[in-house]
Formats: sequence, structure tokens, C-alpha cells
Amino acid sequence: MQVLAFIAAALAYGAAAVLFAVASEPRDPKVRWARLVLGLAAALHLVLVGSRCTEGRDPLSSVYLAVDLMGGLVALGYLGLSARGRLAGFGPAAGSLALLGLCLGMVFDVGELPRLPARATLAHAHVLFAVLGVAGFALASLVAAAYLGLERRLRTKRFRPGSTPTSLAGLERLYVRLLLLVAPIFTLAIVTGVLWVTDAAHRTGRPPGDLLVQRRLELSLAMGAWVATVLVLVARGSFGVRGRRAAHLTLLSFAAVLAVLASYGIRS
Repeated sequence: MQVLAFIAAALAYGAAAVLFAVASEPRDPKVRWARLVLGLAAALHLVLVGSRCTEGRDPLSSVYLAVDLMGGLVALGYLGLSARGRLAGFGPAAGSLALLGLCLGMVFDVGELPRLPARATLAHAHVLFAVLGVAGFALASLVAAAYLGLERRLRTKRFRPGSTPTSLAGLERLYVRLLLLVAPIFTLAIVTGVLWVTDAAHRTGRPPGDLLVQRRLELSLAMGAWVATVLVLVARGSFGVRGRRAAHLTLLSFAAVLAVLASYGIRS
């Protein structure tokens, strides 16, 4: 069943990306079909994740399965953000990201990573907050990319009035709100990570520093993502970095988070 769900979800993600790509404008009927197919793919994706859970393969126990879950969350988040026709041009990117996560989870589903000897609840909470935060950051980056694309069309006078139902100001408000939502989630990821290590130190009698070394890349991901998110918000609020500069900073920050995540995945 898992193989069939994977094949169906992968084909649906690919079909959705193609439909989004060939749509001429947000009001094109193909966009509606693309959204339906993407929703079907996300549903099949979650069925696959749930099927693994019934077999004891927790999606938060492996970096690849966590990335797999993030892919499904990105697809669902994109469907919510594009409900009013916004971001239709970034449907191929959303479908491709979700497909990448799906494939990584299927190919590298090799069991659980070594765990710290602490309460499983803290471990799950820490990884869950990190997964939700990175998924939210990915959506904010998609919106920032949409902002840059629309701004460039306006600047080069390639914008056709009525061809898009959103505005630069609306897109900027949207990705800033997403970052405001993501920042406390990353903060919770850091807090639960610290509690996780502290609890493990008390249980084993080992210095917390030794345990931190075992999960240095996980903690680096959480801290790096938090710093990147706060950096964008501080630059906007304190130094007036807005518009195109803020969007570029958002994309650069997300690229740094992906680099840390990729490093952790390779070493695991």
C-alpha cells in the first residue's frame, strides 16, 4: 500500500506542477485543476505518513522522514495561501518541494536515528516545532519570491492590469505575517531542545556539553532558523529594510537554513 500511495502521490505532485506551469494566468481554469491535483497529492502524502506511523516509524525520528512531512505541510500551506488566486505562479515550486520531500522520505526510510536518553515527549516536541518552523519559513520564502517576481514585472512594465488579484503590499504583508508566526515556533523548538538535553543530563549524569555535541547539527538548525527569522524582522523594524531588500534577505536566510538541514541529512 505504501508503494502505491507513494507512486500516486509522486505522479499527482508532478501533474500539479505541470498544470501550474502551463497556466497562462491565475484565473486560468487549469489553476483550479492544478489545485485539486495538488490537494489529492498532499492527501496521499499524509496517508503514506500515517501508514508509516501505524508501523512504528515515527516521522519525527529521522531527518529524512521529517523532511518528508515538511513536504506535505508545504503543499497544504501553499493551497491555503493561494486560495484567493495569489501565488499561482509558484505552484510548480510548491509541487516540486513537496515531491522532493516525498522522495527523500521514501528512499532514505532506514529507521530511527540514535536518541538521547531523555523523555520521548520532549524529543518529539522539539523536532515537531522545528519541522513546523521550517515549513512555515519555506512558505514565507515562496511568498517573498512571488513578491520579487511581481515587482520585477512592474519595474520592467511587463505587468498587465487585471492579470493578478494581489499587490506588492499584500504580498509583503503576507510573508511578514508568516515570519511573525514562525519566530515563536522556532523559539519553542529551542526551548524544548534545551529541556531535552537538560533532562538527558540529569538522567545519565553526563555533562550537558557532551550531549549537545551529539545533536549539534539539530540545535544548529533550530538556532540558525531562529536567528534568520529574527534577523529579517529586526532589519525590517529597526533599519527600514523593506520591499525588495527584505524579500532578498528572506530568501538568503532560508537558503542558509536549508544548507544546515542538508548538512545534517548528509551526515546522518
